[in-house]
Amino acid sequence: NFSTLRCIGTDEIPCNGLQLPTNPTSINGLNEWACNKCPIKVSYDNVNMITGRMNEETENILASQPTPSELEEFIEKLNPFLHPNHHIFFNIKHTLLQLYGSHKDMPYEKMSEKMLHNKLKICDDLLSIVKVLDPLSIRIAFYVAIIYFEKSQCILEMQMRKIEGFDLKQAMNELEKAKYIIASEEDSP
Repeated sequence: NFSTLRCIGTDEIPCNGLQLPTNPTSINGLNEWACNKCPIKVSYDNVNMITGRMNEETENILASQPTPSELEEFIEKLNPFLHPNHHIFFNIKHTLLQLYGSHKDMPYEKMSEKMLHNKLKICDDLLSIVKVLDPLSIRIAFYVAIIYFEKSQCILEMQMRKIEGFDLKQAMNELEKAKYIIASEEDSP
């Protein structure tokens, strides 16, 4: 669902289905997208236009050095239109997890336990996507290494706060995964 859109239905019939290409292996790219719950179809050109605008808006907000709160609001704004695994969300959430704990507005000291759990969930969500799209971390090694690093830092903070279920060994395990992935990229430009 890295490109899947949510179906919003019509004014009369709201829908929470998913808009998927009817022929995803089509070379010509002129296929329709159809909802898996209702009869609404969308042309490839419309899907391309919609995601193009969202990509542009995403690039603009990421270039503006947003705060974590601004990214959270942006995710909420896009949520009715995109599947949670959509590549636009992947990009935004990857940036957000790096801001949690390091941004001046949200250092680890100011993060609540709920926020720490949210950061950990974002890491796990992104890793589940990566395991499907790039299981050996070959194509997006640095992205994956950052996710493991951020997860280790979050677990370390939770362990330091003595939050039950988190220990130093878990944090070290995640850090070792990041180190292993980065080691394979030593010769990469």
